[in-house]
Amino acid sequence: MFRNLASKALPSRRALLFHLGLRSTARPGTFVSPMSSRLSMALPPVSVRFNSQSSATEVAKQIAESDVSSSASEIQNQLLSVNNAPELTSDTLGYLNSIGMAQGWGPTSLMETYFEYVHVYTGLPWWGTIVACTVLLRVVLLPLFVKAAVNNAKMAPIQPKLKQLMNDASTAESIFEKTNLMKERKDLMKEHGVSLGSSFLSFAQLPFAYGIFQGLRKMAAHPVDGFTTQGALWFTDLSQPDPYLGLQASSALLIVAFFRMGGDTGNAQVNPMFKKYIYVFPVIGFLMTMKLSSAVAIYLTFNTILSLLQGLFFRSKMFRNYYKLPDPPKVPQQQQPANFSEWFADFKKRQRELQQKNAENLNKKLEAERKIRSSSRDGFIKRH
Repeated sequence: MFRNLASKALPSRRALLFHLGLRSTARPGTFVSPMSSRLSMALPPVSVRFNSQSSATEVAKQIAESDVSSSASEIQNQLLSVNNAPELTSDTLGYLNSIGMAQGWGPTSLMETYFEYVHVYTGLPWWGTIVACTVLLRVVLLPLFVKAAVNNAKMAPIQPKLKQLMNDASTAESIFEKTNLMKERKDLMKEHGVSLGSSFLSFAQLPFAYGIFQGLRKMAAHPVDGFTTQGALWFTDLSQPDPYLGLQASSALLIVAFFRMGGDTGNAQVNPMFKKYIYVFPVIGFLMTMKLSSAVAIYLTFNTILSLLQGLFFRSKMFRNYYKLPDPPKVPQQQQPANFSEWFADFKKRQRELQQKNAENLNKKLEAERKIRSSSRDGFIKRH
């Protein structure tokens, strides 16, 4: 009974909330005022943004505009610095590299670099640089030429014997005989202190000569800075052919003396057949070098002069006495034909004799090989 009275005396929870003007929400523990809810439904939504807050699009746009403007100004500054940069000249290292030359490790690139270093550090004009480089390279290679000259001078007296041993070995009838002949030839060369490899040391100049020729040709075709004004005498423009062809003519005449003297080593014996054409080759060389630049012609002329002087030095008594070299063997003089028809008839006769001798040597060689195979087969049958 007291419980019923207490429940009637206390107002219900819903009635209490109604009198207080509050409404219960779906979530317990939260209350919403009916008046505030009606006001919120009547007013439009309002958003507040501070000055420090910006949209992502505007920020990205501002960053892009600043990057573009800074990049444009930087490029403009670089272009101005490039335009104001001083141009390289041939008196500065790296000039040839800047125009596409002296790049790599080939003979042409190395010789172009060689020319540039000599030109920059000596201060010589280009014609003087070409002459200096030619002389310096000849001095560096001189020990190889000396060794080849000494070897050829020692080999000259025994050359007929060496040739005979080689011919006998090629026609030997047995391997044992051929081996003995080759051993005899080797012992003869060892006794006189000569070798076949030393005879070819003078060819070490070929890669350098090729590199210089190609390098000067390219430098004249560009042309390199200073080539058009740093010539000498009548050939002031090194990028153009000699206007009077004086360099080409000098080189051709020097080549005749060079071959008649005996080449770089001064010991080479000129073949009698070659003497017939010794005056023809310079004419052909002159015609082939007419269109070459003066820079290339200077190199060819001075290189031939140095070769001629070197050969004369190797033939001198002083050089031969110092290295205790024997005198060069005297080649017996042969009667020269009176006219071209007589020379041609003599030429045909020598050719027939040479062909007959080669045929005889070939027959001997084939017969020797047949005997070797026969002896090997007979020995195999006897053993089995």
